[in-house]
Amino acid sequence: MPDRSGQQFGNYRLKKRIGKGGFGEVYLAEHIGRGTQVALKVLRASLTQETFIKAFHCQGRCHDEPIWNWSPQSNER
Repeated sequence: MPDRSGQQFGNYRLKKRIGKGGFGEVYLAEHIGRGTQVALKVLRASLTQETFIKAFHCQGRCHDEPIWNWSPQSNER
């Protein structure tokens, strides 16, 4: 995956890539309006099938992490 630092995803600007794994890459991101920082995981395009998305949500629940859905089509969170 190309480095997406500097890009905007919904209300977040990706500041710096901080990790990567089987599902995609993790970025330090900042909420544009509030200035709060979060870790935001960007899924690989090949993993956007429903099965992988369900597994990703399960991973978030197992680690008590908030999960938001965002896609270029919806431009939400």
